[in-house]
Amino acid sequence: MVNTSVSVAYVRGEITVIDYWKAAFPDSAFDEQCCELIEWAEHFRAVVNSGFWRMDALDRLDPFWMHTNGLATVSKLHDFANYERGRNPSSVYAAWLSIAVNLFHGRDHLDSAPWKVLFNARVAEPRLPICTAYSMSPYWTDGCVGRVVVLARDMNLESVFEHALNWLASRGTMQAGWSNDVLHALNS
Repeated sequence: MVNTSVSVAYVRGEITVIDYWKAAFPDSAFDEQCCELIEWAEHFRAVVNSGFWRMDALDRLDPFWMHTNGLATVSKLHDFANYERGRNPSSVYAAWLSIAVNLFHGRDHLDSAPWKVLFNARVAEPRLPICTAYSMSPYWTDGCVGRVVVLARDMNLESVFEHALNWLASRGTMQAGWSNDVLHALNS
């Protein structure tokens, strides 16, 4: 998250939006959440970066900015992603942004709606939600297992997710334990 002194300086107008964003969004964002698969981390970084600058470029008379201070911030990215999805629920861009921002904030990035958009558009692969869920499991404990099961069942992708879980299990002992927990819950 953003250093408090950086946020205060930004709100007071002491630093530019560019300096704020450099401090708020590290170059290493998403590295851990993507099973060390750099192309996924780079994609998520590009999506969030693009989303931030789209939000900043949005006319301040737009309804999105109502009841705000009009500053583009990390904390407003979640609202902006929801705003974009609300404007166009089938938008691949908005779906990626929603998932990426939720993952960045450590929130519920396994919400079925945006994943359905991505899978229907054939722009996401099953290993991605499995890897990101595994990386967040220390924070969500057993709840993460249940969320993967719900996601798989909501999208009728149980067998596809099984292959992704077996792939993850092959990456190490800890991954195998978590993958087996999900597979057990998926087949219950």
